[in-house]
Amino acid sequence: MLLALLSVSARMSPETPIIFLPSDHVVSDEEVMTSSLTGMAEWMGREPNKVYLLGAVPEGPHDQLGYIVPWYDAMNMASDVYEFVEAPDMRLARKLINAGGLWNTFIFGGTWSSLLALYRPRFDAAISALRAALDKNSDVFDMNALRSIYDRLTPADFSKDLLVPQIHRLSVLRMPRCGWWPLKSPTRHNRLRDNVRSLVGLPPDGTEASEGR
Repeated sequence: MLLALLSVSARMSPETPIIFLPSDHVVSDEEVMTSSLTGMAEWMGREPNKVYLLGAVPEGPHDQLGYIVPWYDAMNMASDVYEFVEAPDMRLARKLINAGGLWNTFIFGGTWSSLLALYRPRFDAAISALRAALDKNSDVFDMNALRSIYDRLTPADFSKDLLVPQIHRLSVLRMPRCGWWPLKSPTRHNRLRDNVRSLVGLPPDGTEASEGR
């Protein structure tokens, strides 16, 4: 993400809104998501110093998803973030939902400057090194320099190492139910696999083994 931000730095102002969209989810109602993303961009214009997270209204308790708990529950308002809870058990998941907790879609955005601010001052050395490897006339990185930089970088988890410690920089927006679901979810993966097996005339995975017993 840091590499992407720096690569476009010469082509946009610090106030330019940027939204990161993971490709590992599905959505049933695209109009709802489009409206939510539009609202996120509008909030960036109102409060450009914040980083905005998109939280999906849960369609039920789930113990394999992350939750964002806002300070208050509002339909069309950005709320400060109270806490993150990763993969709670079903009992805690129900409590989080009752408290206004939202599924963490990992869709987020902010202005160029607010996103870069997440990396400072902890990663100032990495920012300087990456900028030195960038040809500002062509927005192209020197690949040999990048390899050398990556060999020296300390691994960091974006959520745990950047977002959680800087929760005061974050706001969460509530996305109404629209059939959002991560493709990486084991539950959905199993369902999709069984659908494919059904299409080719095979029983659900595991049926043969159970019948053999």
